[in-house]
Amino acid sequence: MATNAGGGGGRGGPASPNDHDGRAYLLQIYSRLAAQSTTCCNLRVQKDATAAAVISDAATALGLDPGRMYVLAEVKECGGEEWVLEAGDLPAQRFLLWPRKAQEQHPRSLGFYFLLQERNHDGTIHYVHLPPVTKEQEAQLAARGFLPPPQNDFADLCNLPVLNEDSILNNLRTRFYKKKIYTYAGSILIAINPFKFLPIYNPKYVKMYENHQLGKLEPHIFAIADVAYYAMLRKRVNQCIVISGESGSGKTQSTNFLIHCLTALSQKGYASGVERTILGAGPVLEAFGNAKTAHNNNSSRFGKFIQVNYLESGVVRGAVVEKYLLEKSRLVSRENNERNYHVFYYLLLGASEEERKEFKLLPPEDYFYLKQIEDEEDLRHDFERLQQAMEMVGFLSATKKQIFSVLSAILYLGNVTYRRKSTGRDEGLDVGPPEVLATLSDLLKVKEELLVEALTQRKTVTVNDKLILPYSHSEAITARDSMAKSLYSALFDWIVLRINHALLNKKDMEESVPCLSIGVLDIFGFEDFETNSFEQFCINYANEQLQYYFNHHIFNLEQEEYQAEGITWHNIDYTDNVGCIHLISKKPTGLLYLLDEESNFPHATDETLLAKFKQQHQGNNYFVPTPVMEPAFVIRHFAGKVKYQIKDFREKNTDHMRPDIVALLRSSDRAYVRQLIGMDPVAMFRWGILRATIRGIAAFNEAGRSWAAKTSARRAFGELKPPPNKPRLLRASMLDFYFDHSEERPLEAFEDIFASYESKKKNKNAKQRQVIPKSLLDSRSLKFIVSLTLQDRTTKSLLHLHKKKKPPSISAQFQTSLTKLLETLNRAEPFFIRCIRSNAEKKEMYLNEALVVQQLRYTGMLETVRIRRSGYGAKYTFQEFIEQFRVLLPKNAAASKEDISALLEKKMGLDPTTYQIGKTKVFLKELERQQLQDTLHKDVMHKIIFLQRWFRGRLQRKEFLDMRQAAILIQRETERAASSSSTSASGKDQTSPPKSKSQEPSKLKERADSKELDQYTFVAWKMKEDKGEKKEEKPSPPYAGPVRPSSLPLHTADQFPDRNGLGDGGGATHLQRRAGAIKEKPEKWKGRRSNGEYADGTSPPPPHREERKKKQPLYTLHCDDKYNPFLSAPTSGHPSRPLSQPQGDRAGKGLGRNPTIKISRATRVSEQWNASLDREITNANELQHLDEFLGNQVNDFRSRGKSLSATEAIFVTSTMQFRDTIKAMYSLPKPTIGYKGLMTGYQNKVIHLAGDQQKGEVQLVVNLFQSVLDGFIRGEMKKEEAEPAKRGRRGGKKIKSPLDHVFVNYQVNIMQSCDQCSSYIWGMEKAYMCSYCKMVCHKKCLCKIVTDCSTFCVKKESGGLHFGVRVCHLVSDKNPVPIVLEMMLEHVEMHGLYTEGIYRKSGSANRMKELHQRLETDPHLVCLEDYPIHTVTGLVKQWLRELPDPLMTFIHYSDFLHTVELPEKQEQLHAVYKGLEELPMANFNTLERLVFHLVRVCKEEAHNRMSSNSLAIVFAPCVLRCPDSADPLLSMKDVAKTTTCIEMIINEQIRRYNEKMEEIEQLEFAEALAVNQLKLKRQNTVRNKPCHFSDCVSQMCCRSYMQMH
Repeated sequence: MATNAGGGGGRGGPASPNDHDGRAYLLQIYSRLAAQSTTCCNLRVQKDATAAAVISDAATALGLDPGRMYVLAEVKECGGEEWVLEAGDLPAQRFLLWPRKAQEQHPRSLGFYFLLQERNHDGTIHYVHLPPVTKEQEAQLAARGFLPPPQNDFADLCNLPVLNEDSILNNLRTRFYKKKIYTYAGSILIAINPFKFLPIYNPKYVKMYENHQLGKLEPHIFAIADVAYYAMLRKRVNQCIVISGESGSGKTQSTNFLIHCLTALSQKGYASGVERTILGAGPVLEAFGNAKTAHNNNSSRFGKFIQVNYLESGVVRGAVVEKYLLEKSRLVSRENNERNYHVFYYLLLGASEEERKEFKLLPPEDYFYLKQIEDEEDLRHDFERLQQAMEMVGFLSATKKQIFSVLSAILYLGNVTYRRKSTGRDEGLDVGPPEVLATLSDLLKVKEELLVEALTQRKTVTVNDKLILPYSHSEAITARDSMAKSLYSALFDWIVLRINHALLNKKDMEESVPCLSIGVLDIFGFEDFETNSFEQFCINYANEQLQYYFNHHIFNLEQEEYQAEGITWHNIDYTDNVGCIHLISKKPTGLLYLLDEESNFPHATDETLLAKFKQQHQGNNYFVPTPVMEPAFVIRHFAGKVKYQIKDFREKNTDHMRPDIVALLRSSDRAYVRQLIGMDPVAMFRWGILRATIRGIAAFNEAGRSWAAKTSARRAFGELKPPPNKPRLLRASMLDFYFDHSEERPLEAFEDIFASYESKKKNKNAKQRQVIPKSLLDSRSLKFIVSLTLQDRTTKSLLHLHKKKKPPSISAQFQTSLTKLLETLNRAEPFFIRCIRSNAEKKEMYLNEALVVQQLRYTGMLETVRIRRSGYGAKYTFQEFIEQFRVLLPKNAAASKEDISALLEKKMGLDPTTYQIGKTKVFLKELERQQLQDTLHKDVMHKIIFLQRWFRGRLQRKEFLDMRQAAILIQRETERAASSSSTSASGKDQTSPPKSKSQEPSKLKERADSKELDQYTFVAWKMKEDKGEKKEEKPSPPYAGPVRPSSLPLHTADQFPDRNGLGDGGGATHLQRRAGAIKEKPEKWKGRRSNGEYADGTSPPPPHREERKKKQPLYTLHCDDKYNPFLSAPTSGHPSRPLSQPQGDRAGKGLGRNPTIKISRATRVSEQWNASLDREITNANELQHLDEFLGNQVNDFRSRGKSLSATEAIFVTSTMQFRDTIKAMYSLPKPTIGYKGLMTGYQNKVIHLAGDQQKGEVQLVVNLFQSVLDGFIRGEMKKEEAEPAKRGRRGGKKIKSPLDHVFVNYQVNIMQSCDQCSSYIWGMEKAYMCSYCKMVCHKKCLCKIVTDCSTFCVKKESGGLHFGVRVCHLVSDKNPVPIVLEMMLEHVEMHGLYTEGIYRKSGSANRMKELHQRLETDPHLVCLEDYPIHTVTGLVKQWLRELPDPLMTFIHYSDFLHTVELPEKQEQLHAVYKGLEELPMANFNTLERLVFHLVRVCKEEAHNRMSSNSLAIVFAPCVLRCPDSADPLLSMKDVAKTTTCIEMIINEQIRRYNEKMEEIEQLEFAEALAVNQLKLKRQNTVRNKPCHFSDCVSQMCCRSYMQMH
């Protein structure tokens, strides 16, 4: 913006054009504006005048609009270089560099002048009548600043300024070479395969894209996963992500990235077994179903659809994997540059020596089915990763061995060779070599002779006979390969079944449970090889169906909706491929139906099949004829023409397992092999259970006979003992249902399920990862999962013996599964990812433009971008629009076109071309929808702030009125007291002031319940008055009436105020009575008075307050059952147990005669007692000794055998309850608490335990306890003097990262990169991840990190020392909890646990501000006793609310919300505590202290009326508040969830607290019982006998007591 800051100057200068002495120069400034294109302004300027000042003066001289922006350019040569001056440049200095003649006045044509031009708001220059320039001139202008730099990198193709094929290609090329492989086309993601791993998939990117609108950040596949996930939660509609592209375009890797992101979004800090299984299923399926091809190193040779099921809260509860058309032919034959399935190479190169011997493995080159390999080292690591993934899925070691044995057998099948018999006239083949047959027989556990029969001859059953026909050489090889393919296909089916078992949740079978899902489709890409066969034909047909699905959703449905709504729309043409689909699959002449017909004809051949193809579709545009003699046909697909070789089409379409092979494998002694070829897995499972039951019964019977025979030969069981030489025959005769002699367990195929279940039963409380859900242990779930994948289970259609009906063909099964897939996709909202292969040579970061253009053309990308650009991405019905944007609409707005139009046009001011309103729907562009959403958010926040402002004003007004009323009342009472004192007699002058003082609080106390704010003002005034009077007046005999407890010896006003800020009149009366009694008999105290005591018996002045020491937490809150919240219980015979105290004995004798008198004598306060209370406890052992000491005192009272007096009963009860408080305090090794604080807490407990009826006993009990406490303190002091404290060894400091990272062990599921060293972290490896910034690194790189955690990189704010500062900056090793919070919590626990509504009521705002300032300055100088208790509690909540990041952190906010929505209570608790473990240590320790405090508050619910629910309502917004960026409307709905979460934590800790206290009480009872028994034994023991253990215990206890006293 042009300003006058620089001062143009120059006016009224010298007469000469340029006077160098006056430093003023004449500049010629021309304007390039529409109004004044040739106007020249001669302006005099000073040498130091800036360009901004010259522009301002020139605009004024030319009469231009000063509100516009202008720019000044220097022109040296006419039509030549022009250079834009910055605002701070000096034009006069540029002028002095010109030639001398150019500094004089000269015409414009000579050049050397300044040019004034208008600047746009975006910084570009507004040109007028500028002639068109070339690209080179544009580049020069851009370099000089006249044009903005050309944008050739558009994240969304819809934003391209010129839309054509070249612009799309140029944009993709530019982004690709910048390593930006993702680009949007509206909501469609285009992904170009770089054939190189890029470090953009670490967990920090999942966090970066979480809950962001599409298009806000750089395009990424995680953004698609995130949008689909939150669209599912928001709309309650199933979603699906369709990944398409030709082979080698990166679909499988994209699927892995999506699954990784979806599980990361749904885990929310609590990874269940389902998520682990999903992540482990991918590598397992890839190993068994992927192979290296000419186009791709990791090509999927099958299709899979992973449907992840969610609870409505967004937590994964199960998943289903469906597979389509495994390419079995790859097992036995491939092209030269291709390989077999990965798992074979993993096994051969990665197996250990023991495994190689067990599975009889050979080098890869020794197998006929395999080829030589190069990358051996990588494959060895891949085998380790495969085994880890199989463990994640749930395969145990025994099951893996079974699988690897079958794989080895399949490889050995390829080494079986045939040759014709050389001798005899028998037709047939010799099979060999013998060692291969023997190995194969051993691996499959079949008889070798049966194996040879199955490989050399086939059996045919006729009506009257059974024929055995030998194979020809080609037929034998086909039978061998068929056995290998069938066995591998059955193995793959079984693995998919087992994975689905592990992924199943039992609730999926219940219709009442609401279910949401996201499906990810990773199906084989379009293929065109040199030789294309039946597999490529089916694969390309599937891609035709997916292209039709894409067109249907992107073009058909979109345009039909626009036309139905009646909005303005011009149809966009696209290439429809429905004709090609009809050619392949339309009844009755589709190619697939003709193939099935020919497959059923016994004498049909591949040639007859090709002839029928040509005959039926000769005139079809999609069927291209070939020469007559060529055994092939050509189909014109959407992606281009593909030539298919007709050879083996019929055979591959009916490639079922032969009956002879089925019979052979059924005879196997290995149950796993029988399980693989079983027709029905449910039947096999049930039959296995039956067989196991029968075998179990037989085993028990046999064991019973053996036992009977050994114990007694006369018993009946002995007679049934089987002959020793025929045990197997007897067992077979006993089992009527026994049909084979397998020595293995019949259920070993499912043994991993049972093993997992048993291990979990044994270790219920141990921390372990959940391998398999327990709900899988029944046939119902097995039947359910089999029914889900029924259409593609090839083993269901095996040609078993005696089966009359022919099974469906491979193409029929594939069509059925494809139809079901499309039905599933049509029920969901789709997201599309278009994968593009960058080059055919698999080169890294190389883009073949011709290949990319070809893929863009056949996918219709230009038309797709055009419809996405012209269409409307956001659609709302009128009612949905009104409900979502009601805040922006008028109050009584209806769901009508007029009201919606008024909002969009008038209030929002949207361009009419960016939205349209149809008959029932509103259509918006995506940018306008985001703008509307942002406006809604700002408006809601504005209204929230307005309501807060209004409520604060109301509260301040109410507080002001209350304070004014309180002031009036105080003034009235003061005047009344003054008038009464002036009229009273002179003899009563001494007693009237206390009387007036006692009346004022008594009258104010009547208003305490309703007007709590009045109390605070009065208390502050009253305390000051009392302190002033104490300084002025001399000690005098106390008044017998009620006075404030500030005059008592032990309880000064500033030490122990009442819980509501007022003194307790009743309690003070009794205490004064005892003090008066002391005054009446001073002679009894003379001998016991210590130096410095007052002779009149009055209390000494209160001691000066010492600086408060830092406190340690007195709490525990552990997240796992293995941690105990307290130390171990006290052991018996502790040294602190007193047995021979002289005063105690005398007191005990006195109590037996007259307990009340003796107690009154024992409870007289001495000065030495007060002095001993100044001691601080800094050792947990001292608290433990005190706890045991008090327990012994109480036991002494209870063991007298006489009834207790009222005082003794209160003392015993309150002391036992107080012991619970002490137990809670010594949970840390170095607590810091003063005995004065203990006395205060004990006094409050006694007051509330005594109640109004026994107020007179309060001071007696308190003094008695103080006397007991004084004895203990003196004993501890003597012990310290006798044994000087040894300096303990310092424990190892906990390693705390100064960079605020919180690293946890992390198992990588997809390849990632170390954020420190940038090297790869392979899948299934262990790494370390920061829980907050999601930084991932190797273990070795932890010590090298120098960057701060991005979440906590903001240090303490200026001006804040204790409030509004992150917790991590307020703690240290010495103070694991912030000092201010610890002080306030400790004060509340000592003074406020019995205050009604302790956290419900609010304190005075002024007092809170005052205390806030004092604590912020120096908390050690603050005495919290000077403030009302509600001021302190209010400041506790304020401290929590002012934290920049709450205790339970913004990052874990959604995690804790999801835990509340889990179905089972125990699962909720597990998840909540799992989330607590994720918190930073500082936050965890502070939250631990706070929750323990809330537990103590809740334990006194009978007095303070604060239940766990009430506390959760109060503290949930403080410790678990939503992020500031969250939608306020949605966050309001989460209030109930946050409250439930906090209440759950409090209730669980209360339960653990009670359990631990019960355990301690039981141990103490057992200790007391044992001690009493030892006493009795000692008393009954003859003296001359040797010393027993009880005597040793007694002597040890006596010595311990003498050391104490």
